Amino acid sequence: MRSNRTVLIVLAALCLSAAGFALWPIFGPDAAAMARRDDLRLGDLRQLESRVECIAHFDDGTLPSAITPNENCPATSEPTDPGTGAPYTYTRIDAKTYQICGAFETDLGALPPFMSLGFDPASGCFSYTLPD
Repeated sequence: MRSNRTVLIVLAALCLSAAGFALWPIFGPDAAAMARRDDLRLGDLRQLESRVECIAHFDDGTLPSAITPNENCPATSEPTDPGTGAPYTYTRIDAKTYQICGAFETDLGALPPFMSLGFDPASGCFSYTLPD
């Protein structure tokens, strides 16, 4: 009887350890920092979206080939990824459609509807089309 109890205790300890290791990346101390950096990335991408649309507005509705400083649409600084310092990716698809991408650390598949419009969680890209 005593050996069965010992085996059960060891098995329970192993199961709890495995569960702890599995949940560590989700609820560990880095999870909050990763979520905070992703929040900053979302804000940066929204800021870049506003700049692109401002530049297009002052350029007869044409998207820029790159996001560059513009006297009509000033920016205090160029946003960069808060984790790596790398610039975000801007791609002009055609005259009215573009993407702005960032490398996110957490699962953003459950963004609120007002934030998820045009967002592809797999690529980390927001796709936009200028209004006519």
